Amino acid sequence: MKRFQSTATQTESSGIFNSRTELYRPISPVTAAPTIDYWMIFKTHSEELSKYLAAYLAQAPSNSRPTARQSLTRITIQQFHELSTDVYDELLRRQNENEVPFLPREELHPMRNQARQKLATLPTSRFEDLSSDVYYELLRRYPEFQEDVPAVPLIDYRMVFKTHSGELSKYLAAYLAKAPSNSRSSARQSLTRLTIQQFHELSTDVYDELLRRQDENEVPFLPREEFHPLRNLARQKFATLPTSCFKDISSDVYYELLRRYPEFKEDVSPLMHLSRL
Repeated sequence: MKRFQSTATQTESSGIFNSRTELYRPISPVTAAPTIDYWMIFKTHSEELSKYLAAYLAQAPSNSRPTARQSLTRITIQQFHELSTDVYDELLRRQNENEVPFLPREELHPMRNQARQKLATLPTSRFEDLSSDVYYELLRRYPEFQEDVPAVPLIDYRMVFKTHSGELSKYLAAYLAKAPSNSRSSARQSLTRLTIQQFHELSTDVYDELLRRQDENEVPFLPREEFHPLRNLARQKFATLPTSCFKDISSDVYYELLRRYPEFKEDVSPLMHLSRL
């Protein structure tokens, strides 16, 4: 009598999956996902964002952007962790002296890499808005982080800029009387896109250089230890500019001061009007 092979043997020899046998094979152990210390990660993010946003937070009311911030309260901790990490990574990228371009990370989903790439294209003002949303959500979820935020001395920008404006108006009196107000439009347009902190640094550096040039003792340029090396480098470059170029830049800053604070026009030095006669 002809013998028949069992079904199990036939399927095993042909390589076809046999549910009767495969179902009972022991399952290989699954590697446990590493536990994420959300508290420690978020604390790092909070500290870095508080320093980056110091000037922004001093100016913007805490109850601004309610719709955007309300939406962050509804996302899971994992989703918020991804968003906070992406914003934090982008912040570090922007602060890198070597201007590292955006690079996708292989271990991340393509959609997330696309979102990170979009962050890299945001202008500073919009990135600060988004960063502040994340920062306030961090403080909402972890109120104890607020106690660790270092006290940042508040800058009275209006008073500082008023001083700069008054000094520049006297220095540029003859220059402004001759140059048309709509000259150097490209350079002046670029200043309108600076954040108040960035413009404060530029205005201060121009003002300091002006005082240095007007000093009778001809004080040489000296870097300041509390400033970033790149800022000291820019200040050193100001010190090497010929008078005509320095007056061009000074006029750009002066017109931007008047654009942001139109009331300063009323305080323009009488010398300005005399020079036009």
